[in-house]
Amino acid sequence: MKHPALRACLSAVLLLVVPLAAAASGKTPKLKVEVIVATANVRSAPAMTGAIIARLSKGTVLEAEKAEGPWFKVKLPSDKAGVAKVGFIHQSVVKATEEPDTGPAAPPTAAAKAAKAAAPPSDQRPASKKKLEFSLLGGAGFTIVDIAKDLDIDEIYLQDWDKLHWRVAGQAIYRLKPNLGVGLEVGFQSLYYYYYIYPMTEGQNAYRENTVTAITVGGLLDYRFGRYLFAQAVVGVAIYEESSLFSVGGAVGGEFPINDLLSVPVMARFDFVPGGPSPMALVAGLKVKI
Repeated sequence: MKHPALRACLSAVLLLVVPLAAAASGKTPKLKVEVIVATANVRSAPAMTGAIIARLSKGTVLEAEKAEGPWFKVKLPSDKAGVAKVGFIHQSVVKATEEPDTGPAAPPTAAAKAAKAAAPPSDQRPASKKKLEFSLLGGAGFTIVDIAKDLDIDEIYLQDWDKLHWRVAGQAIYRLKPNLGVGLEVGFQSLYYYYYIYPMTEGQNAYRENTVTAITVGGLLDYRFGRYLFAQAVVGVAIYEESSLFSVGGAVGGEFPINDLLSVPVMARFDFVPGGPSPMALVAGLKVKI
């Protein structure tokens, strides 16, 4: 153009009109978050103490209303009644993006990247990070045993006995996969009680009374069927006062979470000891995940 003043005026008009036109088109960026860990918690308040109202799997995308410190306020999918809950998710377990109503998603803003870098430790670590599990277990039940045969005496000499079984044990499990783990079990068992009188020479009798116990050591395989059900196989040795016998055991049960780190396992357990007492029991305990 030959008129510099007219050219400057048109440039100013364009600077004003273009942003207004973009806003009027309705293409306002929307903040969305995508879960980047195996399981992420959505809480009722923007704090670690907030109640968990939902657990989301990796890849879930939600619309976020706003950020409150290191937390995103998100809208959950509607339930069967058509009600959509609102909760808070920690930004260390999600990837934030801004995308328009139409067209390709925009990359995260510089502010979002900076906030994520400065975020405190994760509200929920990926399940793959929790490799170690420690359990303290206890239970009681019944011992399958022929007491006279196990003691190598005649049954007529038994005066009193019971086959009550109780046990305590500790387990350490290393997770090879989320549903498969290997580990070690060490325990103590009370198997049965006996009292017998055995006639000796010259009218004298021998009296014996005792509770048969064993220390058990074995390797175990732990397999999970989903979030709550599991099965275990244990192979090891039962160490008695005067001998040691091979032992193979199995258990099936359920695990009931208390929080992300603690849970209560409950199982039915049976140990087969060829040539010795074979106990069965209902077992419960406390598990810690690291």
